[in-house]
Amino acid sequence: MVSINHIYISAGGTGGHIFPAIALAERMLNLGWQVDFITDKRGKNYVRYLSDKISIKIIRANQIKKFNVFSWAQFTYETLFSIFYWSIKWMRNRPNVVVGFGGYTSFSICAASLVSRVPLVLHEQNSVIGRVNKIFLNKSSCVALGFPVQGKSSDILQVQDQTFNDLAAAIRHMEKKKPTLIYLGNPVRSEILSRKNAIYTPPGDWPIAILVVGGSQSADIFGHVVPKSILSLPIESRNRLRVFFQARHILKEMVESDLERAGVRFEVSEFFDDISDKIANSQLVISRAGASILSEIAIIGRPSILVPLPSAKDDHQTRNAEIMKQAGASIVIDQGDFLPEILSKKIELFLASPNLGEAMSERAVKFSKPQAGENFGLLLNQKYRSEE
Repeated sequence: MVSINHIYISAGGTGGHIFPAIALAERMLNLGWQVDFITDKRGKNYVRYLSDKISIKIIRANQIKKFNVFSWAQFTYETLFSIFYWSIKWMRNRPNVVVGFGGYTSFSICAASLVSRVPLVLHEQNSVIGRVNKIFLNKSSCVALGFPVQGKSSDILQVQDQTFNDLAAAIRHMEKKKPTLIYLGNPVRSEILSRKNAIYTPPGDWPIAILVVGGSQSADIFGHVVPKSILSLPIESRNRLRVFFQARHILKEMVESDLERAGVRFEVSEFFDDISDKIANSQLVISRAGASILSEIAIIGRPSILVPLPSAKDDHQTRNAEIMKQAGASIVIDQGDFLPEILSKKIELFLASPNLGEAMSERAVKFSKPQAGENFGLLLNQKYRSEE
């Protein structure tokens, strides 16, 4: 029997937007909903993780990179066409709710939901509300927050893991005030949840693993800095070390050559399909500070050295990293200070301090929100489902 409950989920085509959206799509499917997933052509790299029971829509949405008349004209045409198309579609076949996970791809989808009067819910992964979500903030029914955001704590509802009373209170609040801001956490995929709070082995006189994962935005600096910092480590540390390194194709050969010179075992890939295993099998993660990867690291429970991307919109990565640092889960290095000699000293100190690694691991787990996808799904199900 076809479900009478229908949700559209829209996410920009980067992993930071798409992976939490995939996690929610999984949950809504398990709750018996019909799920449609909308992304752009960049998202083709990630939608293979979706169940074949989920309908995938790839829309034309190009970010304005060159500020000229042609780029603006193309962007305007594609956006208006998409708003018109989805508005007409939803007026004829009205879904229960549309959920936008941000990114410029979501702009037309969120706008169409308002035109067709379909309830709109937003999810913000980072600690700073993104530009598209900010545009639709006051028109949405609810904004689910993946990270704590700045503002009065009294204005943000807290949903603790496995606390159904909190969800009921949030639903009642949504009836009275728009938008309702709810700190739920970032939904993560089932493969990450399967390694939740994995046993942590602190650094010691045994094999040690470090995972380096930079994300898709301006991560090339990791390829130039991290291998050189590892080469500067004492020989006894390098003899025990294995490095999992995510690097773009054009840097792969250079990274492999530098790690080979360092004398460590390594695995270099443009993308790790088994990222949950890589995180769980590592004593330390070196990463950018996108909220989605930080949520995955925290749920599995691993210490991290974070290098926020300074050009990230509204400097949200710096804020994300500071929150993790305040939680005691991460060491933060500004990109201006991200030099081989500085990173090498940080790694050496970490490897010589097993108690530090254990404490950071425990604090990461304490900060994490493993029930985020479950709670978000339950919230949507209780609020927007149709009665048969």
